[in-house]
Amino acid sequence: MKIHIMLRFILIIGLYLSLSFFTPITVESYKTSSAKASNFVSFKELPEYFSWKDHEGQDWTTPAKDQFEFSLCGVCAIFAGIGIIESVIKIKENYTGFNPDLSEQYILSCLPNAGNCKGSCDFIMYECIINTGPEGNNCNGVVIESCFPYVGRDAEGYSNRFIESNLDPVPCSNKSDDWENYLVPLKTWGYMKINDTDDERDLIKQLIMDKGPIVSFFSYPMFPLKWNNNLGFFFNIIPFSFFYWGKMIHNQSSYFPASKTIFPNFGHAIAVVGWKDNSSIDNGGYWICKNSFGADWGYNGFVNLEYGILGHKDGTDYMSNYKSWVDYDPDSYKWPFESKL
Repeated sequence: MKIHIMLRFILIIGLYLSLSFFTPITVESYKTSSAKASNFVSFKELPEYFSWKDHEGQDWTTPAKDQFEFSLCGVCAIFAGIGIIESVIKIKENYTGFNPDLSEQYILSCLPNAGNCKGSCDFIMYECIINTGPEGNNCNGVVIESCFPYVGRDAEGYSNRFIESNLDPVPCSNKSDDWENYLVPLKTWGYMKINDTDDERDLIKQLIMDKGPIVSFFSYPMFPLKWNNNLGFFFNIIPFSFFYWGKMIHNQSSYFPASKTIFPNFGHAIAVVGWKDNSSIDNGGYWICKNSFGADWGYNGFVNLEYGILGHKDGTDYMSNYKSWVDYDPDSYKWPFESKL
């Protein structure tokens, strides 16, 4: 019994270390990228509630996927980044009657500079996707899932950030022979440095309304030191409560708190699809997010994160304080549907 408990604890440690994908990337090291920062030309009057999950009575998001379906592959940034591309496709096509499903495995196997099971970054991924040189597989775009299904291993055979490769690599040649017929290109992508603070939070909201769902890094504690209507004593004494919280809390109105902690925080990337202001919550509301732990986690794979949780809390100028977005040209790819809204 003691051995079983020890093995279980080691597995949990490995799981959450695999989530801590974010090797700090400084702004200076990133300036070699060709991407440009987003420019806002207007400031909208923002509603108290907005979500691409039910905007105008329609769901503009796609179903949540599970990055851990086959392994502990540390690719949350890839899943979040692909997830917002899928949503922006629906928005730009102006049609919610289908769910585009793009291939995360294509990124792992064909764009190795974009990320692997040892870590990933949405900014680098977008730069590689749109790159028509060798780093971008000599083309702009991502193939659909059926051309290259996800298996939870990368081109070097890694399936976990901290375990040496002992599995068969998944080379780019494993994709379907007709993959070029199913290559969905990006029009452009961008980013903004916006902190999740009272004086800048409205900029994040405007970015979501203007560009569609965005990708953001957030940090969460091993042991939260904040109790609210969602976290009881049990969730504050077990390690890695974010994972267990989502496994057990499926209420759409619940939220995970932005909690200070004396313990190290863990990093995770997530797609932010909306928000809800609520004065009864300490920080005034929460972000509505799509996670990559599967549809049985949270409410159908989604989760609410209290305002103030996005980005690093130590004031460092890492890319985790940036919010990224993508754009798509509806004339660039022919999807299999005949009518639009």
